[in-house]
Amino acid sequence: MSIETVGTGPLIIIFVMALVTLVTRWGGVWIMSFVPFNNRIKAFIQGMSGSVLVAILAPGCPHRRQRRSDGIIDHGRRDAGF
Repeated sequence: MSIETVGTGPLIIIFVMALVTLVTRWGGVWIMSFVPFNNRIKAFIQGMSGSVLVAILAPGCPHRRQRRSDGIIDHGRRDAGF
């Protein structure tokens, strides 16, 4: 299957992605309407938002550059001989 990336191709891709997102969000709400909501489920949902954030941010942290106070970018190497 191939979709052209010129003309209306990108708009079709964006529309399909938006539709899938909408269906999964509404589907999740619909499915959760059948689940009894107790303290365990509540704790899971509250903890899940933080774990998703960590899962997105954590892979980039070891490679992140830090700017030192003197303006030099520190690449994390300690063997520079300074």
